[in-house]
Amino acid sequence: MGRTYDGIFEHLISRLKTSDCDADRRTEALLHSLAYAHGRGMPVTGGIWETAASAISDDLVKTSAHIGEALKTAGAYVMQGNESGDTVYRLAHRAYVDHYRQADRRR
Repeated sequence: MGRTYDGIFEHLISRLKTSDCDADRRTEALLHSLAYAHGRGMPVTGGIWETAASAISDDLVKTSAHIGEALKTAGAYVMQGNESGDTVYRLAHRAYVDHYRQADRRR
């Protein structure tokens, strides 16, 4: 694990992705989907964030309760905001977005 914030983030993501626990894999999918949030972030209204994460995780994310679980586990890596009166979330640092986008380009 690197000593930088992005090294710590990469260690967390690696642990979540390889976990046998569905909650950990859902958390990773929710974080991953935030790399593709536009504007101020991914809205929670209308199931938008869950839908985006489900596409990444082969339908592991189904309810807003999964978002609550993810925020308890990895809330330090997520920023909450407001867009047109709706709560939105985005990754807390550009390096986290870059981590996912580079990994996706390699695939």
